[in-house]
Amino acid sequence: MKKFLIFIIILILLALVVFLGFKLLDNDKNVVENTIDNTANNIESNNNIDNETNNTNNVEVNNETDENEEYNTTIYIGTENNFKEFKVNIDKNASVTSQASQILNSIGDILGYRLIANDIANGKGGMTVDFNSSSAPFNTNDSYIGNEQYTTTDNQDLAFTIFDSIEKTLQEYFGQNLDVWFSLDSGSITIDDITIPITEPYQGSNYYKQ
Repeated sequence: MKKFLIFIIILILLALVVFLGFKLLDNDKNVVENTIDNTANNIESNNNIDNETNNTNNVEVNNETDENEEYNTTIYIGTENNFKEFKVNIDKNASVTSQASQILNSIGDILGYRLIANDIANGKGGMTVDFNSSSAPFNTNDSYIGNEQYTTTDNQDLAFTIFDSIEKTLQEYFGQNLDVWFSLDSGSITIDDITIPITEPYQGSNYYKQ
């Protein structure tokens, strides 16, 4: 009888050990599963954040690229040291004289007048713009196109705004040391009682108005 009780007690102890062992294994399994789930969630969350950041950066880069492709040149409109800046697009794969011609056209569009050149010559002495007599500021009636973004007060103001704007923009575009010469049908220019001689590079409106 005593041996039988001891046997029963041993069986109970073994069953208790087995039960506790399964319990511990089950808890460890849950801990491992929770750890794996949390790790996976953190990785997914970080990936989402990285993707959102990359998408935002791509949008910003694309916007900057589009803007740079649309507007690659600054046009300066005004007189002497009082200029307003306007952004335009110039074909920089074209020849130097073609780019200068595009600049003239852009200045004319901003002022609301056609600027017509017989010729634009580029050489060691600088760049010469030979205006046609049908161009502004010499024929303001036929050359007027409207939709001006910059207004002038009278014909003399328009003339020197055109000359100063062309000189400033060409120098900013091609180099500060560029001399710019102006002529009208291969001769000197006279605006009211002011003459801009063909024999010298343009000196700026203040020089001729003094």
